[in-house]
Amino acid sequence: MALKILLVTEYFFPKTTGGTELYVYNLAKALISFGNQVAVITCTDDEQDYEFDGIKVVGIPFNKDKRTIVIKEEIAPDNLQSFENAIRILDYDIAHFHTLTTSINLFHIEKAKQIGYPALLTSHIPGHICLRGDLVHLNKEVCDGVIKSQKCLSCFHLSRGIQFPLNHLSAALLKYGDYVVPFSDSAKNKKKNLLKLNSILDAIIVVSEWQKKMFLANGMDEKKIRLCRQALAPTQAPLQKKTDALFTIGFTGRVAKGKGLHLLLEALSAIDQDRFCLKVAAIPVQDEMPYFNQLKNVAKNFKNHVWLENLPNQEIAAFMASIDVLCIPSIWLETGPFVAYEAFAVGTPVLGSNSGGIRELIEENNNGWLFRFNDTVDLLEKIKFLIALYYQKGSLRIFDKKLRTSENMAIEMIETYEHILK
Repeated sequence: MALKILLVTEYFFPKTTGGTELYVYNLAKALISFGNQVAVITCTDDEQDYEFDGIKVVGIPFNKDKRTIVIKEEIAPDNLQSFENAIRILDYDIAHFHTLTTSINLFHIEKAKQIGYPALLTSHIPGHICLRGDLVHLNKEVCDGVIKSQKCLSCFHLSRGIQFPLNHLSAALLKYGDYVVPFSDSAKNKKKNLLKLNSILDAIIVVSEWQKKMFLANGMDEKKIRLCRQALAPTQAPLQKKTDALFTIGFTGRVAKGKGLHLLLEALSAIDQDRFCLKVAAIPVQDEMPYFNQLKNVAKNFKNHVWLENLPNQEIAAFMASIDVLCIPSIWLETGPFVAYEAFAVGTPVLGSNSGGIRELIEENNNGWLFRFNDTVDLLEKIKFLIALYYQKGSLRIFDKKLRTSENMAIEMIETYEHILK
């Protein structure tokens, strides 16, 4: 039976690019290929509908009400009526949400449910659990994900530059004091909203096992949680083989602190520059331009380097094929990351941080290698090992016949949709 499916996300192609956008795009294309009707609802500046690569896209306005009571989800965003109008006109079977922001949030899910849409949410980021958005406790270690006011507030304050022990003191004052400040009850609100999601959603989709464990630790219903990992649309274009004999290590994605590019550059600075080439396909982040410019200048000091910016999606596969190993040095918990699938698809192994979704995807010495979380010294040793291995073997290519495709993902999602609709 063909279904009519709404995919709801604050951001989508071509206005923005990222892992969530690519997930929604690949899911939409695969669902359509199986005969289903799909529309994407997203926020646009001009509020106009458009078509993107055969996908119907319905535009609604961004929320423009920046008051704290809106940010804390105490009252609805000012675009809720536009969202309601859109989903009433579309009259589809099911609403699948992919972002929780001030422009698309609990109020939109509730409205869909009130109108009669079954609703589910795919969680793409650590921020659905963590106040600071990375699940790194006190800048040192991976958090257990359990939301507790004192613990979460002190950690959040540390991420904002309030150092120990003042971060603990400020958290205690906010928790026990009588202060009317935006962050005093943030942890409590985070837990409350998670439990509210649990009550109104028909299913919660996670893309990694660690997310499931953390949702369960915060009281979510296990029967509603389903794992559906990210996937890649099969590439039809033949790729040129790497011709440069120099060991080439690559990085691709947003140049934000959580992605850890600074770790890679620091490690490479201790290696003979005649032994490697660095290739970066960078996506600038507006809020982190000082960090971006700093790392761009550092990369210029390497004898052999290529620095690309805003590489089109259709050129990513060729980029992956041009390197010997992709480094994913993230210092936050990745839910995917999607770039790992892109590397595997062309036979490029991954050197990744031993945390989050990266650890779940890499089979040591098979499709990649792991280094200790946020540890430049261990990363350096692993790179030295790979350089030696490369010059010994002549190649680090992998051949994974079990590559997960967007068709696999769509089949799993269709089963979930049909289960909910029954």
